[in-house]
Amino acid sequence: MISPFDQNSHSPVTVRIDKPSATLILHRPDRGNSINRTLALAFQEALDDLQLEKRVKAVTITGSGNSFSTGSDLDEIRLIQNSEDEAQRWLEESTRISELLKTLLRFPKPIIAAVNGPALGTGLAVALACDFAISSPTARFGLPEIHRGLTSGLALPLMNFRLGGAATAELAMRGQMIDAEEAHRIGLIREIVDHDQLWAKSMEITRQIALGSPAAIALTKRVLNETVGESMISQISAAAAALATMRTTESAAEGIQAFFEKRPPIWD
Repeated sequence: MISPFDQNSHSPVTVRIDKPSATLILHRPDRGNSINRTLALAFQEALDDLQLEKRVKAVTITGSGNSFSTGSDLDEIRLIQNSEDEAQRWLEESTRISELLKTLLRFPKPIIAAVNGPALGTGLAVALACDFAISSPTARFGLPEIHRGLTSGLALPLMNFRLGGAATAELAMRGQMIDAEEAHRIGLIREIVDHDQLWAKSMEITRQIALGSPAAIALTKRVLNETVGESMISQISAAAAALATMRTTESAAEGIQAFFEKRPPIWD
């Protein structure tokens, strides 16, 4: 089988079905598979379609090229910052991403994140919203938003649910990246797999999952994410509002401007 990591499609999200599984590929390789409005909408549509696809028992999410997803598209952020209806657009954008994350959590079929490169910010939130993750040795994970005058709000409830408060606080407030071995040590990923075997490993896992009862698996996931993790769902909605507010601040404007000017930000 051909690995999905090298894609030629012009769509920001591509899907391939290899029964009993499907692979959803984030496809903006020239932008690190960063998440803009177009990709988020295509991502949501693909999930809606896969939920109805009876041939599919489990889904793998990965990125094309050398990244899983480097997070929110900073060019789009800068455009919104300069718009007349900035506050409203931020609320819409944050709500769109929070609904996408909740769709992943409520998706009735298991979802595996095959992290083939950097998973940062919103990209890390996507990986955390999957049921579990595997990664290549070169993958990196982090919440760098504080260095851009932003908050990693949408990832925090997910990370706290998966890893606990101490690991979440350290990653969010230090803003540093960790490598695959450290991510494995703290439980962020379940296994490290050679890059050229990553997709094959995810296919092996999905074939194992397909041996179980789809109804029992769906209920198991629902109990985990909507009963045990009930507060997490509401926290994601609250985080979306907080993120929208934070992005209208002078701190955010300075952080983004400094990034594009390739200089250290100057905080008040």
